Amino acid sequence: KTSLMNNTLKTKIAIEVAFGMELIHRLGMIHRDLKIENIMLNYIFEAKIIDFDLVHVTDIEGVKNTLTKGIGTLDYMSPEMLNNEEYTNKTDVYSYGIVLFAIFTGNVPKQNLTEKMTKKKIPLPRPSSSISSLCISIIEKCTRFEPEERPSFTEIIESMCRGSFALAKEVDSRTINNRYSELKRIQERFNLTH
Repeated sequence: KTSLMNNTLKTKIAIEVAFGMELIHRLGMIHRDLKIENIMLNYIFEAKIIDFDLVHVTDIEGVKNTLTKGIGTLDYMSPEMLNNEEYTNKTDVYSYGIVLFAIFTGNVPKQNLTEKMTKKKIPLPRPSSSISSLCISIIEKCTRFEPEERPSFTEIIESMCRGSFALAKEVDSRTINNRYSELKRIQERFNLTH
């Protein structure tokens, strides 16, 4: 019996979510509740980010908006949000690291509230057929405790591309490269490139 959720589909979802989050950030928004449950697949298995109830639009024309603290889902919540500190769109990057962990391992990292609040690093998986050292490296960077040390979604996508999208073993590179090219074309069509 073959699982529909193979490594190629997992990788495709990871890339589509990264492109979606890059767009959200480029439009000046913070999702604030990125998690597996807020990623849906359509009938052709394209990932769609849903549930924009907690989205925050960042400051427009210098108007300072106060960010609500401590919202989101605990397993995916960044330490700064959990500790009721100021946060930026890098809180979504932390959540994305947890999403990647869940997509490729089938679980969220084992970390209790105290460990997260005291900034204990999440236990990273070992490379295996279901998760590569490239994927683990991206998860580690995304879940760093200092927000400014986390990559942007543009950097995450570039990192995946440099690593030939090898987030796990037996990823169909043709399928992934085709989807990546489509997403880049869509991005360019809407003048969303740098």
